[in-house]
Amino acid sequence: MRPLMILAPTLLLAGCNLFQSGLITQTCEDLPAGCDGTIDTDPPTDDTDDTAPYIPDNPFTTGTVVASARDGELQMRVFDRDGELIQGASLSADAVAGPVAYDPATSRLFLWDNGASQLFVIGADGEPTQVPPSTTDGDVGMVFDAQVIETALYVSTANAVWVYQPDTSNLRKVGTVTGMVQVQSLFEAFDDNLFLLNWGSDDTPDLYRFTISTGESRLSYEAFDDSLGRSASGFQGPVAKPWVCSSVGGFYAVEDLQGGDRAPSAFPDADDISDLLGVTVLSGVTDCEWDDNAERYLLHSKDHGVFTMDEWGRLEVLITPEANEGFVRGYFFDDPDTDTE
Repeated sequence: MRPLMILAPTLLLAGCNLFQSGLITQTCEDLPAGCDGTIDTDPPTDDTDDTAPYIPDNPFTTGTVVASARDGELQMRVFDRDGELIQGASLSADAVAGPVAYDPATSRLFLWDNGASQLFVIGADGEPTQVPPSTTDGDVGMVFDAQVIETALYVSTANAVWVYQPDTSNLRKVGTVTGMVQVQSLFEAFDDNLFLLNWGSDDTPDLYRFTISTGESRLSYEAFDDSLGRSASGFQGPVAKPWVCSSVGGFYAVEDLQGGDRAPSAFPDADDISDLLGVTVLSGVTDCEWDDNAERYLLHSKDHGVFTMDEWGRLEVLITPEANEGFVRGYFFDDPDTDTE
């Protein structure tokens, strides 16, 4: 098991107006039993005939970045696959904090300032560098999400995808995406492609595929669910397929939702939630991930912290906020130093 981490405030960002994720309020349709039913999510025991697969305690390959607020300030910290703090940063700028990201290959932290439309790049020495957009590509505007792929940082706005390369001095537009309203997530699809999870104007989610080399986009899944409640965030899930998670921690394959199956593939165990957090529902989930080697889901909750979860909904705490500390945003990355043998 990964160790329980209790965070202590270390490196702070002064004068921040905190990022607002835009997540909708929890509704009963997001729960696995719906509004009036019950569901048995217990794993099989020795006296049952349930033949569901046993999930081993495999090693993790995923690290975590957390941006958290305390007393009007914000800090960014990077934890490796074992939950150990490996890097942190503080900024003295008056920023409107957008998404965070991390590149383990170059030990660089990223924070997008949605107030000044500036990208902060922070190396292992903790010194920040401000990166402006290209003067020929126009204003970036509001950035919704960010993803690092092979040392390049990609960020999504309402109508475009931008990139920052480590050997360049500005942010460059890769291509324009039409038909977007609110981009909830930007995440890796497969080689040379990204997925963009869009909240449409008709209150249903869409999934766009964006090809990096050509700058072209296409609509892959249109209105794949009948509401936005199950699509708080998107990520590359099992079998490298697109998945979404809800703000209360339900996990769904986009293909299943498109086919009309609204039941979650995994959902936090009610007893675990009560025992660990003293609440009935895990709320405020903003970012999710799947660790293929450990066969676990990961969840970042701005209300409660960072967790792993197996397919039976059994939770394990990774990082919890202290008193007066509120998590703002999370980011998950592949830890290249993981020994998978």
